Amino acid sequence: MHSRFGGVYRDIYIKVSMKRGIILLAFCCLFIYSCSNDEGDKSLPEGQMTVPLSDEAGIPVDLGLSVLWSDRYVGADSPEESGDYFAWGEVEPKERYDKENYKFNNIEPPILIHGTEHDAARMNWGGKWRLPTLGELHELKEKSTLSGGPSGCTVTGPNGNSIYFALTSFRYGDKLYRPVDDICGWSSHRSQYWQFWYCKTAQGDYWAFDATWSVVAPQDGYCVRAVMDK
Repeated sequence: MHSRFGGVYRDIYIKVSMKRGIILLAFCCLFIYSCSNDEGDKSLPEGQMTVPLSDEAGIPVDLGLSVLWSDRYVGADSPEESGDYFAWGEVEPKERYDKENYKFNNIEPPILIHGTEHDAARMNWGGKWRLPTLGELHELKEKSTLSGGPSGCTVTGPNGNSIYFALTSFRYGDKLYRPVDDICGWSSHRSQYWQFWYCKTAQGDYWAFDATWSVVAPQDGYCVRAVMDK
């Protein structure tokens, strides 16, 4: 009697364990798939805009990655300038950044905007310029090296070419918060941005890059660093 029930319990335990294993495997596969596809990186959002290439557009630089990166921020005349500040999904700089004058205040914003009418890079520079996706930011983090002092970060790609990221800040209300030791800019994904920061340690100073895409208030003003498909 004991062995028969013991066998039943053992069979039930094995079946439950197998189900848990299958569920865990499914979650792992879903996680890997979502990371590789990166919230729509493989497809473009609806409403792609065709805009003539602007004379003020930056210079594309091949870092040996899947896209070309601009040599400066949108609105900057040189790589050493921070350029213009934009609320997420808006395409023009303004004097004040708050909920009351935000384009998507009380309106559900799109999730992805690269190449659309809501893309500050596309609408200001035209051509194939657009905001970077989360996947392209992750690629920049994983395949590039960072160097430079507290005044800015040089990002060198796997092919040896590099671009310079000058210090930036952000705008909230009518105030511009001056940069101290970080660099921030918008991604094409709703309310998510990238960030470099300068670390000072006993072992030495260095730049780090956060491509974990922190969520911030979309009505705040941040810089835009554009990319272009090859």
